[in-house]
Amino acid sequence: MIDYKSRIIALSDTFQKLLEADPRSGINACRKIAELILASIYQDIYGPLNRDHIDFDKTFNKIKESDQNPITRKIEIHFSSVQKLGNLGSHETLGEFKQPYRIAENIQPAIIKVIHWFFNEYLEEKHKTIENRKIKPLKVNAKKPNYLFILVLISLSLAVLLYFLEYYDVSVRETKQSVSDVINASIKIDWIKINSGVFEMGADDGEADEAPVHTVSVPSFELSRAEITVAEYTACVDAGRCAAPWRGEGCNWGEPARQDHPINCINQHDALSFARWVGGRLPTEAEWEYAARGRGRAVRYPWGAEAPTCERAVFSVGGVPRLATHGCDRRQTWPVCAKPKGTTPEGLCDMAGNLWEWVEGEKCPYPSTPRGAEALRCGANHGVLRGGSWANHGDNLRVSDRLRFTDKGNQYVGFRVAR
Repeated sequence: MIDYKSRIIALSDTFQKLLEADPRSGINACRKIAELILASIYQDIYGPLNRDHIDFDKTFNKIKESDQNPITRKIEIHFSSVQKLGNLGSHETLGEFKQPYRIAENIQPAIIKVIHWFFNEYLEEKHKTIENRKIKPLKVNAKKPNYLFILVLISLSLAVLLYFLEYYDVSVRETKQSVSDVINASIKIDWIKINSGVFEMGADDGEADEAPVHTVSVPSFELSRAEITVAEYTACVDAGRCAAPWRGEGCNWGEPARQDHPINCINQHDALSFARWVGGRLPTEAEWEYAARGRGRAVRYPWGAEAPTCERAVFSVGGVPRLATHGCDRRQTWPVCAKPKGTTPEGLCDMAGNLWEWVEGEKCPYPSTPRGAEALRCGANHGVLRGGSWANHGDNLRVSDRLRFTDKGNQYVGFRVAR
């Protein structure tokens, strides 16, 4: 007999965090919970399925046809909504960012109700009906509604990473390797703590999209000291968690001598994949500017008010038209943190120059800088970059400068991560 119950417990511990971190993976986990519960009930009535993956609809209908009426009536009540939501989860539109958030909001209460029903009612009903005796069911204590979720903090269930993957039937060995990948990758990131504060974001003397200046409160967070390097991104690609960047003129990927240069030629989605792999995310615009200002100082550049020079930043001294001066005359990126005089008081380097940096969401007009699902609804599918690059003039290195950009990569675009 297959021990479906233990697998249901493991998934029940983790789907809540999956819904919050990656709605698409969370929806898949909820669908799997429903499938495993159906498989467990089918096994009680007909015997083992003898296979791991089940056909949801066929198994559901087979159970309804059984003579276990007290059980099947409740199955129908609880699973009809989950069945519909599960079908939505496999639709092609799930690839769009907006759809998973909406589905996740609806599937969460439905699957919680199913889990509670299965452990608090079905197990008891099963032993009354089939075995004619009652055993103590696995409890989801009504006085402690978060009991299953608290187990996550104790067990650190391997299923968290198991269902970040695309398929359901990934082995435990591969999941353990995923855990190792995350731990090893996280050690490589030099995190800088940025304490909370309130600052004036934007500029009234810059481009139109930098105005108006507005007050923003930023909670404490951490930011990688440097832009992500070729070597760091290569580790993610080797682990199978990131896509290889495209190659072309000015791209650092595939250049052995540039392992300590910042990775470029990747899009916003690839940057986000790496961030999640190391247990982080992309910084918001507000976080990025707050950090670039040295915790919100009223400065023009990360180092202060002085105009950019090649002692402080990797940029184009002569501006975009003068190709020979790009990258401080090298016409390419430099190794990360090669300009220590340009660091912020907290030690962040290359916040101006070297590469433009992806931040979270899409470019939205001030004064609002929304986060999460709301940030994905403005900007006409255009992301936003910060910091200027090795091919830009000094004005683009200002801490308030913003660049609207489509979700594609080129030789001027990289990123750093936050958490």
